[in-house]
Amino acid sequence: MISLPKALLLDLDNTVLAFDQAVEQSWVKVATAYAPKLEGITFQRLLEALLRSRDRFWADPVRNRWGRNNPGEAHRQVVRAALADLGLRKASLADDIARSHTNTFDSTVAPFPGALETLERLRQQGVRLALVSNGGAEAQRRKVSKFRLETLVDAIFIEGELGFGKPEARIFRQALERLGASPAEAWMAGDNLEHDVAPAQALGMTGIWVDWQGRGLPPGSAVRPDRVVRGIRELLP
Repeated sequence: MISLPKALLLDLDNTVLAFDQAVEQSWVKVATAYAPKLEGITFQRLLEALLRSRDRFWADPVRNRWGRNNPGEAHRQVVRAALADLGLRKASLADDIARSHTNTFDSTVAPFPGALETLERLRQQGVRLALVSNGGAEAQRRKVSKFRLETLVDAIFIEGELGFGKPEARIFRQALERLGASPAEAWMAGDNLEHDVAPAQALGMTGIWVDWQGRGLPPGSAVRPDRVVRGIRELLP
């Protein structure tokens, strides 16, 4: 049986919350709602255009960092580009669709099954917990408040509030200091190999990869997690 650490740092999206699943569901709902309003544009064409534009936007590292701290404007840019690909240049419509996506996502996103109960049980067993999340302050705090995560962890560190985030070492160091743990006494669990696992390991922490999709390590990955789990429930002894 694996002994629990003194402290556990946790990513938020795709680790505690089923972020990508909610994003996909939201785009489907938005395309379903707006396709009938666009003459000659089917649901499938609209959805495919939105997803292509989204993937193109977030694949760029510079836009990715800017966009996760400005999600509302990022959504507007994604939708405007998607409509332009369809031959539509309607800024007001794009803004409406983007707002609808944001609101639909907020109402759709939910924790992974058993995630909140896992946090409760870990704290009951004396583990100090911190959320360490990239993303904009307002968007991340909405999720924290919706699920009262502030009552389940000892500290919360959000990129948009600090002005820096993962994979920078200082956000991990701040979390460890707040929890009163050394790197050797702490685990970091998250779904991003480069932002969660590798920097934690570089500091001497145990790096746990949350492979929630069960796809396995990407071919040629230079990052080798100390442990791989499908969900944080597996962290319980």
